[in-house]
Amino acid sequence: MERAQIEQLRSRIPVLYLTIGANIAALACTHFSANPLWQVVVLPVAVLLAMSVRMIWWIRLKPDQLSADQVHRTLRNLSVAAAVAGFLILIWALSLHDAKRFSLGMTTAGHVIFFVEITFICCTSLLMHHRFAAILVGVSIVVPFTIYLLSLGRLIETAIALNTLLVSSSMLYVAVSFSRHFERSVIAASELVRLSASNARIAASDALTGLPNRRQFFAEIDGIGKGDEDFAVIVLDLDGFKPVNDVYGHHAGDEVLRQVAARFVALAPEGCCIARLGGDEFGCVLPGASMQAAREVADRMIAACAEPIVTATFTALVDASAGLCSSSVARQSIKAYERADYALFQAKRSGRGRVVAFDAAHESSMRRDSAVAHHLSTADFEGEVTAIYQPIVAAGNHEITAFEALVRWCSPELGQVAPEEFIPIAERTDLIFRISLRVFNHALLQAETWPEAVCLKVNLSVRDLMSSKQTEALVAMVRLSDVDPSRVTFEITETILAESMELIRANVDIVRAAGCKIAIDDFGVGYSSLNYIHALAPDIIKIDRCFIAQSTTNDTTKRVIRTIIELARNVGAVSVAEGVQTGAEAELLAELGCDELQGYYFSQPIPAEISTTMALTRRVTGSASPIGAVVGASPAGLTDDRRPSVLPRRVVAA
Repeated sequence: MERAQIEQLRSRIPVLYLTIGANIAALACTHFSANPLWQVVVLPVAVLLAMSVRMIWWIRLKPDQLSADQVHRTLRNLSVAAAVAGFLILIWALSLHDAKRFSLGMTTAGHVIFFVEITFICCTSLLMHHRFAAILVGVSIVVPFTIYLLSLGRLIETAIALNTLLVSSSMLYVAVSFSRHFERSVIAASELVRLSASNARIAASDALTGLPNRRQFFAEIDGIGKGDEDFAVIVLDLDGFKPVNDVYGHHAGDEVLRQVAARFVALAPEGCCIARLGGDEFGCVLPGASMQAAREVADRMIAACAEPIVTATFTALVDASAGLCSSSVARQSIKAYERADYALFQAKRSGRGRVVAFDAAHESSMRRDSAVAHHLSTADFEGEVTAIYQPIVAAGNHEITAFEALVRWCSPELGQVAPEEFIPIAERTDLIFRISLRVFNHALLQAETWPEAVCLKVNLSVRDLMSSKQTEALVAMVRLSDVDPSRVTFEITETILAESMELIRANVDIVRAAGCKIAIDDFGVGYSSLNYIHALAPDIIKIDRCFIAQSTTNDTTKRVIRTIIELARNVGAVSVAEGVQTGAEAELLAELGCDELQGYYFSQPIPAEISTTMALTRRVTGSASPIGAVVGASPAGLTDDRRPSVLPRRVVAA
């Protein structure tokens, strides 16, 4: 408020000085011949010089450079100085007044009265923004002046005194009213500024963690990118966060995000921006940082995130993965973020708790992904997308019990595209639904040519499982086919289950209600396997290939496999071992009690017509012909049963 008063008075007080100065000069001139020089020259000149100095001071005043204490002191001094100056000017003016010369006509005595009235009006009008000063000046002038006029005892002076008192009271009332209105306006304007600033902070902040949000994050990159300063961008994503929501509830997930955010802020170098980009994803902009410095920051953040999060009601364990991009690669905010995010994707593919820096190889991969996405969006799925099949055999006699359908895409422009390339891209759009329906239809038609004892197994992607409409469409296809629903098994990758357990369980119920079976794939590499077994009651549990590869050389792994087999038996599920590569592995798994086996030791994925031949005999006659020779698949397309389990799933209804 006081600063606003200073702002207004800064432009009005010089006008006040000019007006009063002109009045003093005029009054001195009209009384020059009848009064001594000290009274009409020396004193007025001294006053005018003093007023000139003060006027220059007010003109040069910069209120925004004054402290709150200086503003308050300036207003207080103004009030006192105005009152004293007003009173002294009144005394000087009255010293020139000669009551004997006052008559009905304007005389030098009348000029004095006019001078006092004008001085009062000017002071009151121009000091309205500071009502205390206006009142003080008014009282210091009007009260003595009224007393003086009344003391003369003549009618005309008495009338002027009473009129002056009435007019001055009205003027002071107007001044007080105006001042109060001004104060309310200043308060309203200040509140508006405060609310605007608050809204701006809210618009740029994350409500849960208090960190800058996605909008502010990109604004920070844009601001730094416009200069010549180097910078680095880190994008972090929590691993194992969704199970916290599933097990403990969303309030627990919120608390985890708050604590993780606090840890990141505590480790952030000075001047950097830590933001929550959405969900469990965080971003960090590091001005002036090299890629190596950014990697060190990311390593510290990941290490801090891995520490247990302990509250009064739960203890949670989460990890984080990070992707980096430096300004030497991309200075624009969107490009820098996209490349850091791509590096994050690569980090999550290679395991939890890792840091990956974007490099030239990733740039090539991004261009390849862009080409794949473009051609996939215009692909003729009926002519380009098909399915191949890998047999699953009984562990005891190696008799074929089922085929797993695997998706393949042969683009006229790109050739054979590996599933791990195009499936993640398709899952980002609704294209995955079309691919799933196309391949599942192909697989059902093929299963109709197999004996009743041979089953069909297909995989569901996370997008399929998250869509009730898609799940119902797949089930409807089973009902319309000649394949008994009990022969169809939908495989659910365990890591997918972390997405949204409640919705997935509802869609699993739709599948089971139709008579189809449920299998948990890649068992043992997820976050909460026992919880998922309890929630879904699967018919089949598939042991992940990472265990099978070490089964003959690592006793601990062998004991883990035996435990999973016993677990499956105890819950009434069939156990299937994936990725069997050697005869020794097949024999060991049979000894451990595994029910079924799948892997390249028995057969590579084969075309549809060969699957029918095998199904009719229910035997695998040695290693099947290399799939590349049969359907033109490149070696990259043969990774279905041998690649690390962290790669995107390749399978059918996905």
